[in-house]
Amino acid sequence: MSVVLLPAVGEEIGTGHLQRCVTLARALHESGHSPVVVVNLPGGDFSGAVRAIVPHYIRVARTIDEALEGFPDRPRVKWAVVDDYAANAISDRALRRVAERVLVLDDHASRVRDADLLLSHALTRATTDYAGRVPSNCTILAGPHYALIRPEFGSQVRSEAPGLPNSTIRQVFVAMGGTDAASTLLQVLAVLAHFAPEKRPVVHVMISTLSRVADRLGALLDRLPYECVVHRDLLNP
Repeated sequence: MSVVLLPAVGEEIGTGHLQRCVTLARALHESGHSPVVVVNLPGGDFSGAVRAIVPHYIRVARTIDEALEGFPDRPRVKWAVVDDYAANAISDRALRRVAERVLVLDDHASRVRDADLLLSHALTRATTDYAGRVPSNCTILAGPHYALIRPEFGSQVRSEAPGLPNSTIRQVFVAMGGTDAASTLLQVLAVLAHFAPEKRPVVHVMISTLSRVADRLGALLDRLPYECVVHRDLLNP
């Protein structure tokens, strides 16, 4: 089955959309399908780092037309997958010239979409949030149990979240996206310092070299009153 994945990506947007699409592309590839990720970026360090996120066995194209060149079932693929906050029903419909079906990856339930399948893994999302926003025959997968998580992380997810009080929390994992355009990571780490000393967890931080706070993290680590383990550039295998 041929699938074209269209994530939004950029220095301001970050790499979260790309990571979700790559996770799906990996699963498709392992199931014997043919995914292509469409990413059109200029050269430079950012583009190189973005390309490194995509496993070598996943084909990357700069445009949809370039993606189609590798498929025997041109001019249409089976699915187009859209993960882009700027997309809407008009752009979804335009994709039907190259795809039989459209899958939308969404978070906000704030726009009308022309999708055959819509996936939203937001924590409190429900199918009713999309009433009147998608066609009546659209299948909606809503809620965190549909989250697109890389296998190496998904295998660590517990069936039940740890309970309260927070004395039961021994480890905290913090990831603020590929670029962290708002420098949120430093704020989160500062807030975690307010745990009572006897209740402080071990904090694991995932950060990319693309992050805007990467060069400032070292100085902060020296001042934190808790153990903080930094994991840099955890790329797809």
